[in-house]
Amino acid sequence: MLQEDIEIRFVQSSRAKRLRMQIEHNHFSVVVPKMVPLKKAIGFIADLKGWLQKQSLNKISPLYAKSAKQGVIPLWGSECRVVIAQAPSCSYVIDPFEQQLRLFLTPDLIDDPLSPIYAIQSICILEAKQFIKTIQHRYPEELRTQIRSLRFKSLRSRWGSLNAKGDMSLNWHLVLAPPDVLEYVYVHELAHVSYKSHGARFWQKVARLKVDYKDQERWLRRYGHDLMGWVDRTFVCLNHNR
Repeated sequence: MLQEDIEIRFVQSSRAKRLRMQIEHNHFSVVVPKMVPLKKAIGFIADLKGWLQKQSLNKISPLYAKSAKQGVIPLWGSECRVVIAQAPSCSYVIDPFEQQLRLFLTPDLIDDPLSPIYAIQSICILEAKQFIKTIQHRYPEELRTQIRSLRFKSLRSRWGSLNAKGDMSLNWHLVLAPPDVLEYVYVHELAHVSYKSHGARFWQKVARLKVDYKDQERWLRRYGHDLMGWVDRTFVCLNHNR
């Protein structure tokens, strides 16, 4: 049998001519031609058992797997257990010694299963904004002054962007990674002030701004897909265990 952590979804397609496997952010998809019976598709998966298990080990970090099962978020790349309690007003406390995020919700929100999701997303964005404020002075003012605005939001397929007007967007999921990773993505977008494309001069600029940027690039290649799919899996368990 395949490992329980491997999630496989079947996608029927009238355009597909053959069975094929796709690696998504947090699961595998089997594209099934319309006339192919499900039994054959299941046999197709069985034939790929070894490959699937190998890919799954590469895709799912130990921290991410534990998060999904135990209601623990990987805040700044370290385990942080979420504790939800009722209070007269909404607030939160991050206790680094106990490795806890204490989330206080009002009586009208405490029983809403979506409230912790929205609250923790907001907390992550606040934490990310504060972090950028503490590190942005390290980088040239002539670049920083070209940034008109900085927003954190959900981005489906990228970690950051910078438009022609100087509006920078960063993926809020980056606060779940080690701090250096968020700093690298900020620097990456900052370098786009000087060079719009990813040519040699762009990467030379990034290297001058952050000499160890390749370490963060490698981290994102290895664990980035975990961050993208983190919310869907973790909060199912978080709400179920309340």
